[in-house]
Amino acid sequence: MPDQEQILESADSVLLVDWPGPGIPRALVQSGLNVFCFSPDGYTQAGIVAVPPKELDPSHVFPPANDEEIGFLVFSPLNHPRAFFKLLNFAGLNEFSAKFTNKNKQI
Repeated sequence: MPDQEQILESADSVLLVDWPGPGIPRALVQSGLNVFCFSPDGYTQAGIVAVPPKELDPSHVFPPANDEEIGFLVFSPLNHPRAFFKLLNFAGLNEFSAKFTNKNKQI
């Protein structure tokens, strides 16, 4: 049975349902994954853009947290969720996303 790291490394898309802060989706987007999120407001797709769209709700826009981060993290609302996801739920996502991002910086 594949472990959690193998599942995430083989995925091209992930769905986040609960995460501790914008650093998690940002790291996963930067590693090359398509990142979708679910919150009480509905489904969104995370992305990093140089300039956030003016029509996007300001609560869906996160500027760089420091000089190392480039671009704005945005959560664009989706009308419908994707038809399928490989769901992955495990503790330690903060530590793993940092490890995963550092390992995949060339992406």
